[in-house]
Amino acid sequence: MNKIVIRQAEAGDIREIRALLNETWHATYDEVFGPGKVDEYCEFWHSIETLAKRIEMGNTVMLVAHRDDLAVATACASHEPRAKMTLKQLYVKPDHQGTGIGSALYEHLLELMPPFKRIELEVEPGNKGAIAFYQKHGFQVTGMVDDCGGTGDLIKALLMTRNS
Repeated sequence: MNKIVIRQAEAGDIREIRALLNETWHATYDEVFGPGKVDEYCEFWHSIETLAKRIEMGNTVMLVAHRDDLAVATACASHEPRAKMTLKQLYVKPDHQGTGIGSALYEHLLELMPPFKRIELEVEPGNKGAIAFYQKHGFQVTGMVDDCGGTGDLIKALLMTRNS
């Protein structure tokens, strides 16, 4: 495989990022929520408008990783300087998982963020691969939330935290 290029996402990347997110969500969550419900979540959480807003937000960094001119991974985080970073998404296409791309994206985010005391993220309790990934990077389960992302979908999620 050719070299991975990681860079900040731009407006022209949104459709490709959306397709990547939808593919990854179906591969990860169809068995948990069912394909129809995953379609609903993707329509809202990964809409062109939602992704465009994330790219434009001043306190947010969205990255995309390309291999052979194909988006294979994306990550997004927001920050409150000297307080916390919130990892909003880190997704790698299923056929590229386990290759180090997720770790490279995570490290790149850390380099671009201002100083902070802790990092928080939410993860679906059945997503064992993601939980193991985050634990490998120093995160611990610190609680449970009743509404992942605060979107009103009432999806329960584990809260994971890493102190710097």
